[in-house]
Amino acid sequence: MNHDVFISDSSQNSKAAQAICHTLEQHKIRCWIAPRDIPSGSEYSDVIDAAIINCKVFIIIFSESSSTSLWVKGELNAAFTEQKYIIPFRIDDTRLTGGNRVILNQFHWIDAYPDYEQKFAELVESVSRIIGKPKNEPQQVNTPPVTNLKQAIKFIDRNEPCPCGSGRKYKDCHGRSQKE
Repeated sequence: MNHDVFISDSSQNSKAAQAICHTLEQHKIRCWIAPRDIPSGSEYSDVIDAAIINCKVFIIIFSESSSTSLWVKGELNAAFTEQKYIIPFRIDDTRLTGGNRVILNQFHWIDAYPDYEQKFAELVESVSRIIGKPKNEPQQVNTPPVTNLKQAIKFIDRNEPCPCGSGRKYKDCHGRSQKE
């Protein structure tokens, strides 16, 4: 697996996760995110565990729904056990409790509510510093420059290449969750 960042989110926060992934990949920071990077027919837990082991940075999109998600808790525990750099990206004012409190209370947070898109630059800078990547400009794509996924969707045809640079069609990459 060839990625720098593992993005952990609950399904209720998939738009925020996709926007974060899109932004990081515009800055040439390779991301792993479910379900996009889980091959068909694979065992979810095995693929996720391998992706966490192979990442440098673990971003948890923390919210009310992720605080109760068993999958997110399992991913966080794996990242903690593997001693990964953990960046909590909080998108609402949910309080830390239980195991989340034990693990996450020791890390510097990016408090990104009420408008998480305003904190993307801080996240890119933090991840770039951790992985030792010089700060660079977003990758230029044959569409107008975008700062978030909502803008990108307006300009991308489903059959065009995804602007994240994955080489996949948009409908099979970041556009997957946009299907009706």
